[in-house]
Amino acid sequence: MNTAQGHYEVEEATYAEDYVWVAGEEVEGRAIEEVIHPWRAGYERWLEDQKLHPELQEWLEIRALS
Repeated sequence: MNTAQGHYEVEEATYAEDYVWVAGEEVEGRAIEEVIHPWRAGYERWLEDQKLHPELQEWLEIRALS
């Protein structure tokens, strides 16, 4: 089995985070979970925000129907 050496870098955008694979660099000192799933921290923050602001989700759904 061939494995690629590299890591993801996070690039912040206005409304999102972009995860870019950078090949050929070592990832020592970083948690394997962060290397394999770099999007997880942002996703968990989003989930928490949804729990704190359920009215936003409702508003978005109503707006989408209009």
